[in-house]
Amino acid sequence: MTEERRQAPRIRAYRPVRLHSSGIAQPIETLTKDISQGGARFLSVLLIPVGTELQLELALVNGQEPITGRGRATWFRALPDSEQFEVGLSFSNFPDQEQRRLSACLSRLTPFLPA
Repeated sequence: MTEERRQAPRIRAYRPVRLHSSGIAQPIETLTKDISQGGARFLSVLLIPVGTELQLELALVNGQEPITGRGRATWFRALPDSEQFEVGLSFSNFPDQEQRRLSACLSRLTPFLPA
Protein backbone atom coordinates (compact mmCIF):
# COMPACT_ATOMS: atom_id res chain seq x y z
CA MET A 1 0.00 0.00 0.00
CA THR A 2 1.37 3.43 -0.90
CA GLU A 3 1.50 6.31 1.53
CA GLU A 4 -0.85 9.23 0.80
CA ARG A 5 1.26 12.33 0.10
CA ARG A 6 -1.50 14.82 -0.69
CA GLN A 7 -1.91 17.64 1.78
CA ALA A 8 -5.48 18.50 0.71
CA PRO A 9 -8.48 16.20 0.14
CA ARG A 10 -9.35 15.30 -3.42
CA ILE A 11 -12.74 16.22 -4.80
CA ARG A 12 -14.20 14.07 -7.56
CA ALA A 13 -14.99 16.63 -10.24
CA TYR A 14 -15.30 16.18 -13.98
CA ARG A 15 -14.67 19.77 -15.04
CA PRO A 16 -13.36 21.22 -18.32
CA VAL A 17 -9.69 22.20 -18.31
CA ARG A 18 -7.53 23.71 -21.07
CA LEU A 19 -3.79 23.15 -20.81
CA HIS A 20 -1.00 24.93 -22.68
CA SER A 21 2.69 24.09 -22.82
CA SER A 22 5.58 25.32 -24.90
CA GLY A 23 6.27 21.70 -25.85
CA ILE A 24 2.72 21.02 -27.10
CA ALA A 25 1.58 22.61 -30.39
CA GLN A 26 -2.17 22.73 -29.68
CA PRO A 27 -3.84 23.35 -26.31
CA ILE A 28 -5.18 20.20 -24.66
CA GLU A 29 -8.90 20.46 -23.91
CA THR A 30 -10.00 17.71 -21.57
CA LEU A 31 -11.70 16.93 -18.25
CA THR A 32 -10.39 16.67 -14.73
CA LYS A 33 -11.19 13.51 -12.78
CA ASP A 34 -10.44 14.99 -9.38
CA ILE A 35 -9.17 18.27 -7.96
CA SER A 36 -7.66 19.45 -4.68
CA GLN A 37 -6.21 22.72 -3.47
CA GLY A 38 -2.79 21.38 -4.48
CA GLY A 39 -3.42 19.77 -7.85
CA ALA A 40 -5.63 17.79 -10.21
CA ARG A 41 -5.86 14.54 -12.15
CA PHE A 42 -6.96 14.80 -15.76
CA LEU A 43 -7.31 12.74 -18.91
CA SER A 44 -5.08 13.21 -21.95
CA VAL A 45 -4.70 11.61 -25.36
CA LEU A 46 -1.08 12.85 -25.33
CA LEU A 47 1.66 11.46 -23.14
CA ILE A 48 2.76 14.39 -20.96
CA PRO A 49 6.18 13.68 -19.45
CA VAL A 50 6.77 14.17 -15.74
CA GLY A 51 8.13 17.65 -15.09
CA THR A 52 6.28 19.30 -17.98
CA GLU A 53 5.21 22.84 -17.05
CA LEU A 54 1.61 23.61 -17.99
CA GLN A 55 -0.50 26.76 -18.02
CA LEU A 56 -4.08 25.84 -17.12
CA GLU A 57 -7.55 27.29 -17.36
CA LEU A 58 -9.93 25.38 -15.09
CA ALA A 59 -13.68 25.90 -15.48
CA LEU A 60 -15.04 25.02 -12.04
CA VAL A 61 -18.25 27.05 -12.12
CA ASN A 62 -20.43 27.36 -15.23
CA GLY A 63 -20.77 30.93 -16.40
CA GLN A 64 -17.72 32.22 -14.50
CA GLU A 65 -14.25 32.97 -15.82
CA PRO A 66 -11.96 29.94 -15.58
CA ILE A 67 -9.43 29.73 -12.77
CA THR A 68 -5.95 30.20 -14.22
CA GLY A 69 -2.51 29.23 -13.00
CA ARG A 70 0.52 27.05 -13.64
CA GLY A 71 1.29 23.49 -12.75
CA ARG A 72 3.74 20.68 -13.33
CA ALA A 73 3.00 17.10 -14.43
CA THR A 74 4.02 14.85 -11.54
CA TRP A 75 2.95 11.42 -12.82
CA PHE A 76 1.13 9.69 -15.67
CA ARG A 77 -0.23 6.26 -16.42
CA ALA A 78 -1.75 4.61 -19.46
CA LEU A 79 -5.37 3.60 -19.05
CA PRO A 80 -5.95 -0.11 -19.78
CA ASP A 81 -7.69 -0.86 -23.09
CA SER A 82 -7.55 2.82 -24.03
CA GLU A 83 -5.42 5.27 -25.96
CA GLN A 84 -5.69 7.78 -23.11
CA PHE A 85 -3.53 8.62 -20.14
CA GLU A 86 -4.28 9.90 -16.67
CA VAL A 87 -1.95 12.71 -15.64
CA GLY A 88 -1.32 14.11 -12.17
CA LEU A 89 -0.75 17.85 -12.05
CA SER A 90 0.69 19.69 -9.07
CA PHE A 91 -0.26 23.37 -8.93
CA SER A 92 2.96 25.36 -8.77
CA ASN A 93 2.07 28.99 -9.35
CA PHE A 94 -1.45 30.25 -8.66
CA PRO A 95 -2.00 33.93 -7.93
CA ASP A 96 -3.57 34.53 -4.49
CA GLN A 97 -6.88 35.61 -6.02
CA GLU A 98 -7.08 32.40 -8.05
CA GLN A 99 -6.19 30.31 -4.96
CA ARG A 100 -9.10 31.93 -3.10
CA ARG A 101 -11.49 31.27 -6.00
CA LEU A 102 -10.35 27.64 -6.18
CA SER A 103 -10.76 27.21 -2.41
CA ALA A 104 -14.26 28.72 -2.49
CA CYS A 105 -15.34 26.41 -5.34
CA LEU A 106 -13.88 23.30 -3.72
CA SER A 107 -15.47 24.06 -0.35
CA ARG A 108 -18.89 23.59 -1.94
CA LEU A 109 -18.01 20.09 -3.19
CA THR A 110 -17.67 16.84 -1.21
CA PRO A 111 -14.26 15.16 -0.83
CA PHE A 112 -13.93 11.46 -1.53
CA LEU A 113 -11.64 8.89 0.01
CA PRO A 114 -9.85 6.38 -2.21
CA ALA A 115 -10.80 2.75 -1.67
